[in-house]
Amino acid sequence: METVLEKKNIDKRLLEEETQKEKSVPESVINFLSAYNLSEFAIPFVKAMKTGVFQEVTDSIFKKTGYQMIQLDTIPEDIRSRYGVLCLSFDKSGKENYLLFWRPTIRITKFYLGYRGEEIKRLEELLAGVNQYLYYIDGIVGPRLIMAVNRFQEEKGLEVSGFPDEKTIFLLCNE
Repeated sequence: METVLEKKNIDKRLLEEETQKEKSVPESVINFLSAYNLSEFAIPFVKAMKTGVFQEVTDSIFKKTGYQMIQLDTIPEDIRSRYGVLCLSFDKSGKENYLLFWRPTIRITKFYLGYRGEEIKRLEELLAGVNQYLYYIDGIVGPRLIMAVNRFQEEKGLEVSGFPDEKTIFLLCNE
């Protein structure tokens, strides 16, 4: 049976281990996450940085806070000035990646020919706002909408897929 003294020693040791873990979090990461009030995710975030696999930690962050992480190869200066941005190199090439969080105003999970929805109507409106979609706004995915997404992705240097992924939506909402 544990004595009170043994219990205090165990608690103290656990606290010291947690403190040591926190010390291994780079200051730039602490500052980045603090800007979004996400400090509690520092340890799993650093683990994700080491592996380059962010899905689990970003899913947890989104479920708890509504923040979605965006990872970009390049970042316009106006976006850099409006968002807390973390610049990282994930590989030996030294190629920089930019991470930021935002709360999306639109999420598109279904996008196929003939699909209809309010989020599609909003996408059409956003694309029309940047002169990429000049057709009737009906909330239905059609070939013209897919082509407009392609043009926007190409213009912004994104992977051209025709699917309005998180990066596409982020850049479109920040035009």
